[in-house]
Amino acid sequence: MRVQISTCVHQDNPKVLEAFLDGLAWQDRTGIDVSYAFVLHNPLGYEEEMMRRILGDVYAEVLTTESGPVKRGRFTHFWGDNTVSIVASAKNRLIEKAKADGVDYIFFCDSDQVLQPQTLQRLISLNEDIVGEIMWTKWRLNEGERPNAWDFNEYEFRHGKEEVLRSPGVYDVGFIGGCLLVSQKVLQAGVNYWPVPNLTYWGEDRHFGVRAAVHGFQMKIDTTLPLYHIYRDEDLEGLEGWKRSVS
Repeated sequence: MRVQISTCVHQDNPKVLEAFLDGLAWQDRTGIDVSYAFVLHNPLGYEEEMMRRILGDVYAEVLTTESGPVKRGRFTHFWGDNTVSIVASAKNRLIEKAKADGVDYIFFCDSDQVLQPQTLQRLISLNEDIVGEIMWTKWRLNEGERPNAWDFNEYEFRHGKEEVLRSPGVYDVGFIGGCLLVSQKVLQAGVNYWPVPNLTYWGEDRHFGVRAAVHGFQMKIDTTLPLYHIYRDEDLEGLEGWKRSVS
């Protein structure tokens, strides 16, 4: 089984990227041939050395743009429309590499997430064309935690669905953000992150979800191994306790 693990990276706090990379190195890779391919968006200079120190051989493409990456604030993150387009383009470049290399899956995860050791094995074992892992995040500091998967439109749920996602299982969803395993079959069908020109949905994950549905693929979300999300620097304080609880 060949899997390309990929993300578009820009982290102004090296400790966040280090935690993400440690989570990748932590994965049980029994029976899996893993390769790493990243796009570094306006890198700060420390990223490639850290990647190779923690992961070994890594394909890293540098993307320099006049538009800056996402701005991280304590209250929330701030995305510009142009930044969304840049991230979509970067993810599509990673898709093209996965298609050219003929891997069985591309595994997208964001560089502020920490995976449990069995995450990759679990998602592969489900034998789905598109499946993600749940995480819970306070997208805004004064709100409760909400998931990275939803059913309709920009962020809408069937009645009671959010609470259902609190229970361990695998569920049909319409969209997944941040962490998803995608089969080569999906890539060859042409599903990607380019904006659908006659839709105004904000965010590249939404357009990926629309394209997947149009091509007949049902997204699934697994809720048995929730990710740890370092959405704010202060989330680093709980990381070691979380790792002890899941190891």
